Amino acid sequence: MKIYKSLCIAAAFLLMAAGCAQQKDVPENSSSPEASFESSAETALSGDENEKISDETALLAIENYCRKMNPDLTEGEDAGKNAVSWEIESSGEEEIVVLYHSYTSALVRYYIDRVSGETYVTEFVSGITPEEERTDESFNVRDYIPAEEG
Repeated sequence: MKIYKSLCIAAAFLLMAAGCAQQKDVPENSSSPEASFESSAETALSGDENEKISDETALLAIENYCRKMNPDLTEGEDAGKNAVSWEIESSGEEEIVVLYHSYTSALVRYYIDRVSGETYVTEFVSGITPEEERTDESFNVRDYIPAEEG
């Protein structure tokens, strides 16, 4: 019975671990907290697309992406339910890695090509996954750069 219970808890935790990777359809005219972020269609860069993305811009874009993919994230933060954070884990000439600490305890890393903006995602959940694992999630971070940053 204990094994079954542990497996059920682990399965539930994995479902929650999607954290900011969870996708929901939100009406465009929504007045929810995430509506303050620009839609990807409205966040075209005003500069050269071959310009390198700064660490600060990458960090803001990933936070924007997470909040767009999980609209309940901001609401949970505001209510004191979700403790989340984003940080630059590493920064090199070619790549930036942004680490997202999810409220589910998952560690989600976003590997960003500094020039193209192409991004892939890995996830690690202590006690659930044996190591950091690449997910099927990929996108272009340039689509999530807030208009004032572009």
